[in-house]
Amino acid sequence: MTAIASTSTTRSGRIGCVGYPTLITTDPPMLGCRAMPNSEAALPETHERRCPICRSEMISPAGHVLAAGGMIKVKYRCDACGISFFVVRKPLA
Repeated sequence: MTAIASTSTTRSGRIGCVGYPTLITTDPPMLGCRAMPNSEAALPETHERRCPICRSEMISPAGHVLAAGGMIKVKYRCDACGISFFVVRKPLA
């Protein structure tokens, strides 16, 4: 991969993007992409709306829902310990 590091400056002469260099690649797009392992398959599952690790009820939805094998899995994140997990429910028949 051929890469060129550059920085952009504003009219005042300050470096843009908070001083971070911009990486410009000359390779075709998607050439260096690889399949990533599915990390969601290893997330803990529970049937209760509480964290399976610390048992806290302070959880927030992570905005991801899976439906497979007659089950609905809703991804949540624990606000107390920070772990992501699935709450598994059976759909209504």
